[in-house]
Amino acid sequence: MKVPVKLFRVSIVQCRGTPYQVGRAQARLFATTLKGRAFLRKKTTRFPWWFNLHTEQRVFAKFAPALWEELTGLADELGISMERAAFWFGNDGMRPPIGACSAVMTADIYGRNYDYMPRYYGAQFVLMQASGCYASIGSSHQLTGRLDGMNEHGLTLGLHQVKKSPRSPGLSADLIVRMILDQCSTTKEAVAKLRQLPHAMQYNYSLLDIASSGPTGRNVQSRRMARPAQEKDHRDVLGTGFPRRPGYERDPDQPDT
Repeated sequence: MKVPVKLFRVSIVQCRGTPYQVGRAQARLFATTLKGRAFLRKKTTRFPWWFNLHTEQRVFAKFAPALWEELTGLADELGISMERAAFWFGNDGMRPPIGACSAVMTADIYGRNYDYMPRYYGAQFVLMQASGCYASIGSSHQLTGRLDGMNEHGLTLGLHQVKKSPRSPGLSADLIVRMILDQCSTTKEAVAKLRQLPHAMQYNYSLLDIASSGPTGRNVQSRRMARPAQEKDHRDVLGTGFPRRPGYERDPDQPDT
């Protein structure tokens, strides 16, 4: 007897307008979901000592100003503070699901599966056209992040986890995927951007564009960090705008970069 296949529903979301309007549109849909209602029922958030809204704002101003506008729209539509929006839907709220996802790439096809529990998946596929950014489609994570996607120029990008830890000060992998889709049109531009950005985690990134004869793979190591001398030190790390946090040490198995 065949076991019936359990349906897994995925929302298809279309957003057009300014980044602020896109943020509000995503927030309206999020508020109607089970996760959204649970999030809104929780009225308080305990922020870790290292979280600083002004630091977060400087980071987004440097690397992705349009995403900060989107976060502002999210906060206004959900009726929450900017601190809470930046913490949960900004860089520090990004924790990509842990799994061993598989991918297939040819000159014409880019395909992926997700090898983790459905409850860890946002179940939202977004078609977005925000002013000042390239239009894109992709699997959403924490509303602002992307697990993979393709933009209007045919640039396709996905992430592949190398190691779960350590997590260094820097940008989350799924936020980086979103930034590449927003800002780059070719694999050459994407690789250059990946090399410029500070990475919080160790991930491989697979890329494909319409001019490629085949897939391009890039391994990006997180930058080497040392434990801070004082725990409550909010100085920027390597000029990136990220505060030092306790517990960030160089992985002894990680090669120098």
